[in-house]
Amino acid sequence: MQMYRQLGKYIEQMDADAQARGEGPEDKSIDVHFRSGVYLGVGMSHIIISLMPARLATLIELFGYKGNRHLGLALLQKAGGWTKEASEPAVTQGAPLEREMPR
Repeated sequence: MQMYRQLGKYIEQMDADAQARGEGPEDKSIDVHFRSGVYLGVGMSHIIISLMPARLATLIELFGYKGNRHLGLALLQKAGGWTKEASEPAVTQGAPLEREMPR
């Protein structure tokens, strides 16, 4: 979990730097598949921790991990390309999803 959180902070910093340079809200040098994988990992860790029983969540919070269900769901939406404005996910970014299976 810690690795995903560190990678999430890295993406946030790179996006902030890109925004400061006027290149848009996301750094284009970060691969979309890498970005969605990090969002998936961070989002799932937030959701899993937030769904744990209170006593166990308290114990896990002692180690510095916190679960935020709303943030987790928002990150999963970003990973899947879902937005409030579009009725379909934006999964066409990056490489095509359909590939021939090796025989």
